[in-house]
Amino acid sequence: MKYLNISILVIGAILVGTGCFFFPFLNPGQQRLMAAQTAFKEKIFQPFFQNRRCQICHNFDAQRAGIFATHPDRTSNCTGCHSSTLLGFGPPDWKLPPDADKWSDSSDPNAVREHIMEMGPSLYNHLVGEGANKAPLVQWAFFNGPDTGPGAGQIHAGKVPTGGTGQEHPSGQIDNVDLLDWNKFKTAVQEWMCLEAKISGSPDLGLPANSCP
Repeated sequence: MKYLNISILVIGAILVGTGCFFFPFLNPGQQRLMAAQTAFKEKIFQPFFQNRRCQICHNFDAQRAGIFATHPDRTSNCTGCHSSTLLGFGPPDWKLPPDADKWSDSSDPNAVREHIMEMGPSLYNHLVGEGANKAPLVQWAFFNGPDTGPGAGQIHAGKVPTGGTGQEHPSGQIDNVDLLDWNKFKTAVQEWMCLEAKISGSPDLGLPANSCP
């Protein structure tokens, strides 16, 4: 029996590692939960939330030195440099998120998942809202966000001030290769939330009706 239990755990680890969301040794409720947790880790947390573009705000204190050596700290007025003219939006103004420094590369993805799900029905629009439902500070990190562009009234994706000694992007523009892909992110968010919706008692995360197969 001891070896049987070990074998089951090994098989489960292999299934999780390959992205296969079938866990035959768990009851249906446990299977749905593990599927949602695995999808969040592999589709949201690792490719996006661990990316510097997200962590530059959500893990600000650890990332600050990489911007440039004398970048102001969290007590400064961000909009003095990150102005609405530069960014193409405001308000909401450039600012740290309320959950700044809630996660890092070493964070437990399950803890981050539980944390952001506390946003409830507003979470979907916060992550991938478009048009009237957009979150400019989120779309700013994507080279192909639907509300981004160079014109007036558009979000100027990847636009940053110039003039910092040793600045990460001295041109004032973060290259597309260092920004994120909106289409991939939106697909990943929908796939993850659809798995969450299958869990009994799962909170409403704002996923539009008829979004899931």
